[in-house]
Amino acid sequence: MTKCGVYDQTASRTGFECIDTKTNLESCGGCTIAYGSEPATGVDCTNIPGATVFGCESGVCAVTQCKEGWSLVGSSACE
Repeated sequence: MTKCGVYDQTASRTGFECIDTKTNLESCGGCTIAYGSEPATGVDCTNIPGATVFGCESGVCAVTQCKEGWSLVGSSACE
């Protein structure tokens, strides 16, 4: 588990939550919101353009299906 920053309703970073960055879709591989002196190094797998089926496996976004008309590039992107 990793301490990651969180925003409150006013978009002020006010605290943290513990996240499993090896499996979390929105903080894959690290935090997407910095906490303390640690930079935000994670990836939000839900924002991969063209991806329809995806996951976070061992801290890496893995895409297994793309939208119609898109092609899978390796295992982490669509184009």
